[in-house]
Amino acid sequence: MDPVLYDAIFRRKSVRKYRMDSLSPDAIEDISRYASALEPLCPEIDVQFEFAEHGEIVNLLPVKSPHYILIFSERKDNYLYNAGFLGQQMDLYLSAKGVGSCWLGLAKPQEQIVKGRDGLDFTIMLGFGEAAEPLHRDDVSQFKRKPMSQICFVEGEGAEELLEPVRLAPSAVNGQPWCFYGTLSELHVGREKLSPVRYPIFNRLNQIDVGIALCHLVLSAEHMGKVVKSEFFDSEKAKPPPGYNYVVTAYIE
Repeated sequence: MDPVLYDAIFRRKSVRKYRMDSLSPDAIEDISRYASALEPLCPEIDVQFEFAEHGEIVNLLPVKSPHYILIFSERKDNYLYNAGFLGQQMDLYLSAKGVGSCWLGLAKPQEQIVKGRDGLDFTIMLGFGEAAEPLHRDDVSQFKRKPMSQICFVEGEGAEELLEPVRLAPSAVNGQPWCFYGTLSELHVGREKLSPVRYPIFNRLNQIDVGIALCHLVLSAEHMGKVVKSEFFDSEKAKPPPGYNYVVTAYIE
């Protein structure tokens, strides 16, 4: 994965105010080219990226940007984790390039953009453009995140070094619905169980969130000179802590 993305983890922020001027055609071409070469979590899932403008999007929240990246995907097992994994690479790349961006979990494209996708469904989008507010954080202390003790249940030394970039990952309403357990070489990932009230809204978004966290995990491991191989299997083989469901295992060498 692109090592430039790792450094962006510690400065990125969700930009919610934008100048509505369009980026240059060269900038859009660069972003489009980068999107076409992203590293997937699940290579077997067909994914397409589409670019849209402000007038083509309906957003329930008051966030307006001049451009949007839409992720369309096959509805296969783990497709939402894959979408989060891919989209976060774009989020970090945009931040590294000096372009503001923000995940938009409640925004939808207009019908004419959705039609004719050959079995691919709209999954999630990011807004992006020139920021009209500070683009980056000045210091890690400005992140509002759970303490490491609430997400890390890993045996052995070195877990906090590996997982600190993951702790900083963005998520819907900053919920950080993930946990990590097992060992540093066989690291299991869990997703927070949802109440019946929260399930209809957050089940989809939290799967995307975990994909975002997995992107940060791979970047962190690779920064430490390690290789990550992810496998989804029966949760009985990796029983999670109370309050979580098993998602995936990352084998780190």
